[in-house]
Amino acid sequence: MKPLINFFDIGQNKGDVTKMLIDIAESIECHYQIYAFEANEKWYEYCRKLFLNDHHVTCIHNAVSDKEENVKLYLAKNQVGHSIFKDKKNVDENKYEEIKAIKFSKWFSKNITNKFNTINVAKINIEGAEFMFFNDIIDSETYKHLDIICGSSNKDPQKIPSLEPELKEYYEKIEKHNIITHYFSDHKLQKNVDLKNMIVKKIKEITNEKNETKNSI
Repeated sequence: MKPLINFFDIGQNKGDVTKMLIDIAESIECHYQIYAFEANEKWYEYCRKLFLNDHHVTCIHNAVSDKEENVKLYLAKNQVGHSIFKDKKNVDENKYEEIKAIKFSKWFSKNITNKFNTINVAKINIEGAEFMFFNDIIDSETYKHLDIICGSSNKDPQKIPSLEPELKEYYEKIEKHNIITHYFSDHKLQKNVDLKNMIVKKIKEITNEKNETKNSI
């Protein structure tokens, strides 16, 4: 029986990582689904059209935070780096879009019904809102259902001056729960973790566990 892999591309931007995830999944004998979250309207519409005919990809137009509410997405001066934090250095606090934010833990609980017989892989790059994401998945214990977490960095909250007083406790909390963010991005490809190999190893682990359970009965 082929395993099911759920990928969560949180901060889809123009979809380059989504394409990379598709390539990895297609090279593994598995069923897969990609749920891609993008707050910026331009990039969401671009990706929605780009992946319109791919039934493996679901594009979702929401910001990810620790509350379900309407938020402002402050636009960067270039085409990347938009953030829900107006004090991020490269955004213009006078230029923004209003967008609904969701709690990932609540979305995950509602939409991923088979949490124990799947491999769940989250890639996250949301320009400082990682602070909310990680606090949310720890407080809700959703992190226990995420087999692999990856992204460009877990240092993005350091770009937000207003978060500085809370960062020490934030990083200690992540370390206490043994959460590791593996490097995986469409930038600096040479630094990327071998995500395919990590997934294949996880599939073998699950298969071995199932076989051991059968043998013990």
